[in-house]
Parts: sequence; C-alpha cells; structure tokens
Amino acid sequence: MRIIHELAHAIGTQKGMVGGQVIDMETTDRTSDSATLDYIHSAKTGAFIRMAARAGAICAQASEDDVARVTTYGEKIGLAFQIVDDLLDVLGSQAELGKTIGKDAQQHKATYPALHGIELSKQVASRSVAEACAALEPYGEGARILQGIAQYLIVRTS
Repeated sequence: MRIIHELAHAIGTQKGMVGGQVIDMETTDRTSDSATLDYIHSAKTGAFIRMAARAGAICAQASEDDVARVTTYGEKIGLAFQIVDDLLDVLGSQAELGKTIGKDAQQHKATYPALHGIELSKQVASRSVAEACAALEPYGEGARILQGIAQYLIVRTS
C-alpha cells in the first residue's frame, strides 16, 4: 500500500509530475528563475526517479534512515539527469539523441544552460552526482552499481 501512495504522490501532487508539468507549460515563453527551474525538474523527472529509489527501499523493508538515503540519491540523480538532458539539447547530436537538437530553445523553455550557462550546468550536474553517491557511502561495495548508474548520467550522450 505504501508503494501505491508513493506512486500517487510522484504522479499527481504539487511536488509530482502533474504539478511540474503545469509550471513547465505556464513558464514557456516567459523568463524563469533558478528556483522555478529546480521545482520543474524535481517535480517532473525527479519525482519518478525518487519514487523508484524509494520503492526499492520500501520493498526491501529498509529502515527509515535507509529510505532517507535512497531518497536523497533519487533526488540528486533526478536533477543530474534533467540537467544533462538540457545540455544534450544544446550540445548533443541529432543522430545520437534521435530527436531535434535545440528544441528547448525554439520552444523558449527554461533550461539549465539557458539560465546558468553550459559550464555551470555541467558543474551542478557533477555535484548532484557526487552528492547522490555520497548518500550511499554507508553501504560500501553494495552501492557500487547505483553509484555507477549515477556517474553514467553525466557522461551519457543520448
């Protein structure tokens, strides 16, 4: 039952995908600030990644401290994933991505590169991955696969 609650929260609450999508649509063609962009990313992509991490911990009957650690992991990799997605829309190739490059700029979407520039966006994505990996350090070798997934996010090309 708790997993169903987690999924419902990730989909439809103010901090979930629906809330993030509404704000994303409302801010298209408008100037956005960093806080709004962070909200959009954490509510859309971040909500589902966070939920998946939490669901795994809940299914494993993890302690609340462990659920909190994987929640941090999910939040941080969710942000990194979306920042890299924004970067790929600017720096990627259409052949690798399989979609039109520059679409976010054409649609006047708020993105990390548009608000913060490419270099700072890369730094924030890297820092988010480092924080995600650090959250899992108490698990030692048992966390290496999840940490590897996090590290892949900042080098992916599609």
